Amino acid sequence: MRHLPAWLRLLLSLVVVPSVAFAQPAPDIILTDFSEPDLAERWRAVNDDVMGGRSTGGPEFVESRLVFSGSTNVVGGGFSSIRTGADGWDGAEAIVLRVRGDGRRYEVDVQTGERAGFFPVAYRAAFEAPAEWTVIRLPVDAFAATARGEPVAARPFDPARARTVGLYIFDGESGPFRLEVDWIGLDMAEAE
Repeated sequence: MRHLPAWLRLLLSLVVVPSVAFAQPAPDIILTDFSEPDLAERWRAVNDDVMGGRSTGGPEFVESRLVFSGSTNVVGGGFSSIRTGADGWDGAEAIVLRVRGDGRRYEVDVQTGERAGFFPVAYRAAFEAPAEWTVIRLPVDAFAATARGEPVAARPFDPARARTVGLYIFDGESGPFRLEVDWIGLDMAEAE
């Protein structure tokens, strides 16, 4: 079905899933739908308390969904993040997530093992998380290289080199946050 035009794929998805008024296309590959055992052991939180901040946050797994929640505090940092390992995604053209949130701005954070001086390079792409379930598609070329939250000069993001993937909130606001993730997937480049 991937080779069909986007408008036709959408039309077919509406016919195949008639109970959903506005079906959203699934990615080519689902990396995780959060139904695997031992997820709590594989996901970890990294918050601004590593540098004296006051934000909290972490992952929970509820009914085969990831819930990333906590509270940010811009005094001393203002960020919260979670991450897990990745095995490289050769041929990926986009990272795709199905999310429901609180209207705040989140980022997908991918690390490849590159460094800028002493600090790891993180490739990040931002998205708004609306209150209703939404599929977010982040093309590979939307990911920008950062180190410690600041832009850095680095090679373009290569998904084949992905070692970790995570979610990050650093939107300059203090207060509670909550992001639910139904699945994380990839859209793959079409074979030529």
